[in-house]
Amino acid sequence: MAGTQTLDRSLDILFLVAESAGPLSVSEIAERTGLKDSTAYRLVQALRDRGLLLREGRSQITLGPALFELARAANQQIGGDLPKLALPLMEDLVRTTGETSYLTVRSGLEVVCIEAVESPRGVRVAFGKWQIAPLYAGSATALLAHLDARLIERVVSANAGKRYANGEVVTRERILESLERVRAEGHVVTSGAVDPDATGIGVPVFDGRGTAVAALSLAWPTSRRENEDLEGLIEALEESGRAVSARLAGVSP
Repeated sequence: MAGTQTLDRSLDILFLVAESAGPLSVSEIAERTGLKDSTAYRLVQALRDRGLLLREGRSQITLGPALFELARAANQQIGGDLPKLALPLMEDLVRTTGETSYLTVRSGLEVVCIEAVESPRGVRVAFGKWQIAPLYAGSATALLAHLDARLIERVVSANAGKRYANGEVVTRERILESLERVRAEGHVVTSGAVDPDATGIGVPVFDGRGTAVAALSLAWPTSRRENEDLEGLIEALEESGRAVSARLAGVSP
């Protein structure tokens, strides 16, 4: 129990420093985490020894260089060559459609964005790199629909009873029906599930073995388009999804 408590407190400190607008002193860390100064100092020192935190000047604590190595490793493990292969096609897609494009892969029972190209418009949907979203909702269901049945069951069981961003209840039947539509139509159209004011479409990306590894998406403010030119957007996204899959097949076993 003591070891778990120490880990929890250390992680609290890391996330606090990461979310801070600037460096923090140990006293500020102690105050914001509710720790004693001596405990905060000891944990900060341990994190510094591992390179996870860095001291600037006499008492200013910032994130350390070891986190950049962890980020590099995570980028390789989660996305591999996929972001590099997909980025030029995503940039072309955004130029063609004028809307935000992003690429997500599964991480546990969620998805993480491994590449994003924002719309050039002043009013747009922003979904940044490394942002996390649910796997059971929105354009991520373009990926979920092609995953193993046991994993789908885990996702359904873990999320039934929750609410989408627009307030509607998540049900087992609704998730499974949406996955059937994805398999039948090759894409998903979603509105209000992850962001109450956003509409998006998603398509799966496959590797050289035919395994679904990602979802490629377009998203825009619902108020801008309603259903205007939806078929054109779907066609452009499906074409890009096929192109990304083809590029990935060239480097996949």
